[in-house]
Formats: sequence, structure tokens, C-alpha cells
Amino acid sequence: MCGQLHAALGRELPVGCATPVQDDFDRCYPRAKWQDADTLLFVTDNRFDVDVGALVPTHVEGRRRLVTVLRGGRTARVFVVHVLTRRAEG
Repeated sequence: MCGQLHAALGRELPVGCATPVQDDFDRCYPRAKWQDADTLLFVTDNRFDVDVGALVPTHVEGRRRLVTVLRGGRTARVFVVHVLTRRAEG
């Protein structure tokens, strides 16, 4: 999921992916790199219970959107898309 979003958005908006275990995306776009962005898109879904503030304490959430994916009329997955911006220093 993260790799597909990252490929689609390119440099326009960095995508953060913080799965419980490292995966291929961590090698492609390491956490330290996306966590350093001024603005980033952080996506999770209903498979994970995520505390975004604890994972990315340097940023604040500006917007959040739920995206529900249906298959056969049933909810297959619910994505939560967070737009995060770097906290002002001072």
C-alpha cells in the first residue's frame, strides 16, 4: 500500500509507512527520510491500531480522511489518511 502511494505521488507528498516490522518499503524509503519531511501523508488501515502522534511526534495532524474500500458490497478495508505537518520550533 505505501509503495503504491509513494509511486503515484512521487515527490509531491512524501508517504510515511510504519508497519510493526520492517518491510520492502523501509528499504526503498526509510522512516528517517519521510519523518524529516515538512509535510507528509501517513496512511494506515483497520488492520493496525496506530498512535500517529507517538510515531511521528515532530508533526501535527492537519487533516484526516477515512476511505472505505468495498468488495461485493461489503467493507474490505478502511484506510485512514493523515496529512501531517512539521511542528513549529520554538
